Amino acid sequence: MDKDKRSFKEVYRWTGVQYLAFSSALNPSPLFGYGLEMNLGWLRKKQRVNISSKYYERSDWVGFLTKTLDLDLALDGEVSRNNIRAAVDEIVQAGTAPTRAEWDLISTHFDGVGIGRNAELQEADYVLALDIIKNPAFPMPKRLYRITAFAIEHKNLAARRELADLLLTRLESGKTWIDALNVKVSRDVVQVASGLSKFSLDALSGHFDRIERLSHDPFMQEHGYVLLKHARVYGTKAAPMLMMLVDIGIDGKIRENRYQHPYLAGIGGLCLLGPKGARALPRIQELMVAQRIPSNGSYGKLLMNTLTSLKADPELIWSFGNGITKTRHEKNLKSI
Repeated sequence: MDKDKRSFKEVYRWTGVQYLAFSSALNPSPLFGYGLEMNLGWLRKKQRVNISSKYYERSDWVGFLTKTLDLDLALDGEVSRNNIRAAVDEIVQAGTAPTRAEWDLISTHFDGVGIGRNAELQEADYVLALDIIKNPAFPMPKRLYRITAFAIEHKNLAARRELADLLLTRLESGKTWIDALNVKVSRDVVQVASGLSKFSLDALSGHFDRIERLSHDPFMQEHGYVLLKHARVYGTKAAPMLMMLVDIGIDGKIRENRYQHPYLAGIGGLCLLGPKGARALPRIQELMVAQRIPSNGSYGKLLMNTLTSLKADPELIWSFGNGITKTRHEKNLKSI
């Protein structure tokens, strides 16, 4: 490209051809296709024009690309990152719903170039993510957990509360973006719930009623259960909600996510709640007597840890059966 004349200038041309030619005499021959496929046909030989050999390879690719084609191979990661961020910001500030191509560009930034595995999140990325979260026409940016982690580490309490409020609003709003973006609601719920579960009580203060309302939504129970489990930060008042989730789980097929996830949220939350969740003990013991609460494998260990954390009477813990023995209980006590 001649930058001054804004026209193309040829610097190199090469053409190579490879084809199958019939032999001088038409001789029948087996022809092999994919796998074990075989048919009869005419014998043909591979011919090459301007290709020296089957495995021809240029010996000096770097020199060819940089000198002959005049390509610049120097890495400019930071420049590319800033250019992509600027393009994303322009899309977000336009105030309209993004197209599929625009959303793919945004995803590329948040899932690779901008805050990927080997890229450090910057203040500009946080501000950009916040603008996306505020606009319901956009799904959640990928790697949202990096955004919440940045807020926890670098932002003051007011900023953390603002982000928590925005994320809860997105959970309450459901799907607000166009279908063409090809983003599942479940993906968004998982991301937001996971992000909110990193916040401490000070950032989530005043939001218990909102989380409690969300806990009655079956979709939230299945995909946002990490946040429901985290409701244990609210202390004693979270116990009834967590116990409700346990009941929902055992009322269905525990192997299905729509029942297993609320059960794990409830029993796991009570385990982390500790003695403040003791009001749930009578109901748990009732379920144990009826042999309705799962106690096999890892479920049994989780139940044991929960009962121990809730300060249940040790004699009650191992005497209810369901595979729980005194020896097993004492062994679990040592592992906690």
